[in-house]
Amino acid sequence: MTPPGLERARSNLGIEAATETADKKILLIAEDLATSRAFTFAWLGNGAEWTPMAYTLFPPYKPTGAALLPNGDIVVVERRFTPPSDVGSRIARIPRRSLRPGAPIQTTQIARIEKPFVTENFEAIAARSAGRGQTLIYLASDNNFSDKQRNLLLMFELLP
Repeated sequence: MTPPGLERARSNLGIEAATETADKKILLIAEDLATSRAFTFAWLGNGAEWTPMAYTLFPPYKPTGAALLPNGDIVVVERRFTPPSDVGSRIARIPRRSLRPGAPIQTTQIARIEKPFVTENFEAIAARSAGRGQTLIYLASDNNFSDKQRNLLLMFELLP
């Protein structure tokens, strides 16, 4: 079943981030489907039923990927783009306990990737457990068939 409100999304600006949650639901976040100036649409559901939610935006960043952390929290990669080529990214955490129907989804920034560090159009994020209790986070970008962009895969350790 299509999440309610998704039909209003403009081409290529609908669901950009999706991940399973700790309780086996699916969290979907729209890149640019504003519920107001401060929020974009998100949905929590099981594929057959969806609860509309509001994901808090941190302008000028927009969500592009999400991943479940081993502890049940969720990380979201958000990007900003200012033509012709200024890009930056932000990694935010959604605490597991804050995913409640009717409550806005609030995030806490855990990293910001800006120049002079490696910046690119990061659109994918993944997380996994590693040895000795470590959590690793991966960010990926693609070049969109452009000579001005790069395919990158970065790995970070999430510190406690």
